[in-house]
Amino acid sequence: MRLVWAALALLAAAKLWFVFAAGPLPDEAYYWLWGQRPDWSYFDHPPLQAWLQGAVSAIFGHSRFALRLPALLTTLLDLALIAWWVRRMRASSDGVPYPAAAAVFFASPVVFVYSTLVFQDHLMIALLGVAAVAFAIAFERAWVEARDHPGALWTAGLAVGLAALTKYNAGLFGVAAALAIVITPRLRLLLRSPHLWGAGLLALVCLAPVFWWNTGNDNVSFQYNLVDRLSMGWSARMTVEHVLVFMLLAVLTAGPFLVPAVIRMLRRRVPDVAMPWRPLAAAALSVSTLACLSIAFLGPVQFYWNLPAWVAFLPWAAALMSAAMLRGHLIAGMVVAVAFCANYTLLPLAALFGPADDESAMVYGWSEVATRIEAERAARGAQVLIATDYRSGAILAFETGDRRVEVLSGRRSQFDLWRDETALAGKDAMILSDDWHPLGTVVTDRFATVEVVGEIPVLRFGQRLKTYHLHVGRGYAAP
Repeated sequence: MRLVWAALALLAAAKLWFVFAAGPLPDEAYYWLWGQRPDWSYFDHPPLQAWLQGAVSAIFGHSRFALRLPALLTTLLDLALIAWWVRRMRASSDGVPYPAAAAVFFASPVVFVYSTLVFQDHLMIALLGVAAVAFAIAFERAWVEARDHPGALWTAGLAVGLAALTKYNAGLFGVAAALAIVITPRLRLLLRSPHLWGAGLLALVCLAPVFWWNTGNDNVSFQYNLVDRLSMGWSARMTVEHVLVFMLLAVLTAGPFLVPAVIRMLRRRVPDVAMPWRPLAAAALSVSTLACLSIAFLGPVQFYWNLPAWVAFLPWAAALMSAAMLRGHLIAGMVVAVAFCANYTLLPLAALFGPADDESAMVYGWSEVATRIEAERAARGAQVLIATDYRSGAILAFETGDRRVEVLSGRRSQFDLWRDETALAGKDAMILSDDWHPLGTVVTDRFATVEVVGEIPVLRFGQRLKTYHLHVGRGYAAP
């Protein structure tokens, strides 16, 4: 138990370390900006996380703490949901202490990272956790008493719908729950319940804002997620590579020491009290993983797309782990948590062996960048701030407080939907670029003239991590 408590203490400290010490990651700032410009939905994702971010900003103001407060709140909800699972497990001799269950949950690297960052995932994890508990209650009643549980079914439907209103892949959890009911004889009676069908309809109704927004925006979000991201071309070599990379990263980031516990669950070697829940956890693991593997035939798959696979399994995974596997999982999770925080608050880890990777380096140096660009903007009379990539544009907006930062890039983003070409006409702009996304004709063709202003080096412990470039563009003209 001492290792369990040490893991909990370190994981909690690492979360707080990141919250207060790390500058906003590009996508954190990007989604924060969505919350400052509320809409029914957005180009990349559904709107619920942005709405939450906007509400928190309105109440608590503009700070790193306010930026990351939503993830702290959902972490508390995760802890409460784990407590429910532990209380249920206490009905069995195979129950585990609450600290061990919580430690196993957050020591999973993919859960620690994505419950800490204020991407869509932290909210999706919490909402799917609510859905998993509600389905477990409904499945228990069907399993033991052969009748439905209306309140649990409606709660599950609402939670799945809200999770899908946060991130599209949450819908896989709803598919998994349906599959669990269909293939499990003792759960099939739920198919006769009008409450189950009503809950499914409620989940779909939750997505109404997404369909409404896409209807008015040429279905750009559906086009981006269902067509553009999956139109990478096909070859046998690429497919094998995508499949192998996804499988390797999915196992490593969830936690390789969980594999024996997954095998034990799939072989039905679970505590008696967990038997009604097993179909849900097994179906979620199978449906989400197979869906990701199917996408791998069309293009690269991100390991964190598989998060819905773990939500119903991890809260009681400790009951299926040997002492050795538990120790390995906790130690590995602690190492990853410390490395993650160090990478974004002290020095990009890649910089220890060579050049810093751009994704990590982009988090550093923004107080200097914002101060310099605002000074140059005032000195040169520029009315607009422009960046050459959505990442730098989003962080620039957060650091300067200018929510009207523009982005001109070859990659389409939400910034393109916001742009008002008429309002920009004739204006001068300060332009921020870097070596990763250099100044190109996408930007220069929009201005009568473009002049070099200077460079902003980003240093850490005397090592140059990145160099930003400043230009001033005169006389904006729509393409």
